[in-house]
Amino acid sequence: MSLQSEEILLIAENANDVRPIHQFLENKKYQVSTLIDVSDFSGLPELESASVILVNLSMKTSAHTPVHRWLHTHTQGEIIGLCERMLADYAKKEVKSGYLSDYLIVNPQYDIGRIEFMIKRIMETRKMRQASAAVNERLDTLEKTVSSGKCDLETIQSEIQVLREHMKTISTFIEPEESRVPKILIASQKEKIKQHLVDVLKSEGYLTTAVSSGEEAVNTAREHRPNIIFMDVDTRGLDGFEALNLLRRDRDTASIPVMIVSDNATEEIVLKAKRAQVDGFLTLPTQQTILSQRIRDIFFREIARVA
Repeated sequence: MSLQSEEILLIAENANDVRPIHQFLENKKYQVSTLIDVSDFSGLPELESASVILVNLSMKTSAHTPVHRWLHTHTQGEIIGLCERMLADYAKKEVKSGYLSDYLIVNPQYDIGRIEFMIKRIMETRKMRQASAAVNERLDTLEKTVSSGKCDLETIQSEIQVLREHMKTISTFIEPEESRVPKILIASQKEKIKQHLVDVLKSEGYLTTAVSSGEEAVNTAREHRPNIIFMDVDTRGLDGFEALNLLRRDRDTASIPVMIVSDNATEEIVLKAKRAQVDGFLTLPTQQTILSQRIRDIFFREIARVA
């Protein structure tokens, strides 16, 4: 079954809030429908068939229950929360609590293309869970059959073959542990900046490597191929922009996203970063929520670009 055959439902208080998303998914040939300003969701056919539901986190039911929590209890669809940046911490807690599969901060600059990757990843995870459940069910059946003493070699061989097919499905979604954890390289000669970034990124579950010089940043990037590089303009030896230039000229590292960081963001530095066409610029120190979202922005943008 192709991803486009899955039904996607958008729920919002205002049609303008989700119209760009609806149009994007429709153009991608998804089966998509929209519900606007609904407070009573009982019995709606759209909820029964939707595999993925994108819902505004500020919405509540007529009983004043958050809509996404009601959906979690009453539907089988995977739920993605749509919210403003000020609700990011709340959205993150709802993901950890299991009420949301993921969340998306909606603002004028957000990259709509990342929604497709988010949906794809969620549906692949769902299929893996279904395959895992099927394996456990078959194992229970096989155990009961063996315990009853009524099994024969043909029955056992048949069950084993079914299990193998399910395991093939699961294996397509399983990657080595290291490849599943994003790697981030931090380059700065300022210990305070390095420690700040390391502490925040480790708390988010990323693997981090910190170096002090531009040369170390280039060599480490070539050897370990990080998913993102946080490059301070102030590094020993080569400065951040000189190191960036070397990375961009090397075919093996040219495509690695680089975010320039600085604790002294002068107008000259900002203009230089724009001319260098970096993947982002961040003034430090910054709030963990902002840093986390900037990383998510880069990941979604990169994956949507190569999808």
